[in-house]
Parts: sequence; structure tokens; C-alpha cells
Amino acid sequence: MPGNETLWALLKKAKNLRDFWANPVGIDPKAKDVRGELTKAQVMVDHLQSMEIPSSRRIGTVVYSPPRVPKPRKVGNIDGQWLPDYAILELNNARFRTPPGDLLNEVPVGDVNDSSCTTLHKINKGFFANTLVAPSDGLLRLEGTLSDSDIRYPKEKNFFTDEFQLRVGKYGRTTKLT
Repeated sequence: MPGNETLWALLKKAKNLRDFWANPVGIDPKAKDVRGELTKAQVMVDHLQSMEIPSSRRIGTVVYSPPRVPKPRKVGNIDGQWLPDYAILELNNARFRTPPGDLLNEVPVGDVNDSSCTTLHKINKGFFANTLVAPSDGLLRLEGTLSDSDIRYPKEKNFFTDEFQLRVGKYGRTTKLT
């Protein structure tokens, strides 16, 4: 969640948008589209205002966050370092309209001819059951959550390593699907 200054800037923009749709210049204020846009803008203002109190922004508790120690990383021919940028959270179910078990995440993997699809093949390497297939619309839909038991004791065996493993994919802003 952004800090207070960012939140206030977003709230100001949302209020300006709401005020525009409340009194649109040159557009019939009773038009269906105007009323719909005004309603959407008001919903955004209400949502942002609900986050002005920092305690209202809490969606869960951090269970694990790795140490912020630079790790070596090679991307292509470039040597560099990266900081681990993940955390494991225990979500507060009351903060979500959708129960965590019903959450849906769409990961862009591209179509069969896309370079991202090559990465999908790498994620599948060694797994013959339940292979991930690039969907026709290019969005892999991930549903539900993993139990502690599923994480600690994977049920799928990798043919090449002869070990029970989980397949993990991450879609990064720069790296895309890895």
C-alpha cells in the first residue's frame, strides 16, 4: 500500500474525477454513461478515504520475510545483485470480500507461439501429470491456496530429478514469467 502522500495524491485525483462527472461540461448530466462514471468515481473516493487511517490498510500479518541481503544474480551476460522481494502473509479473512480459498489470479503466459510459452515448458520440465498448457487467451488462471501439507509434502514427482517437487512460477515486471 502506498504511503500517506501517495494516498492523498490519489484521493485528490479521484475527487477531481468525481467532481468532473458530477458537473460535466457539454454532456447531459442525466445520461446513463455519466451516472455510471459518477458512481464509479464515488466508489473510488469512498475506498481511498477508507484507507486514510493506517490501521485500516492492514490485510494480514507477515509470517516470513527473508533478510534483505544482496544475492548475486546473472541475467544474460550481466552480473549483478538482487534483494529478495517477497514475504509470506497470513491474510485476515475479514478484510476480503472473496474468501482466500476462492481467490483467482491470472498470470499472462502468452499463447503457444509466444516466448513466454517457452518458460511455461521449462516449468513443466520433468512433470508428466497435470502439465500446464498455454490457454487460448494467454492467461493462466490460478485458483485457491496451498495447504501447509501441500507445500511441505508435494505430491508430484519430477521425472528428471526423481524428487517430489512443486512447480513455482513468478511473473515479474521486468523478467516476465520465470
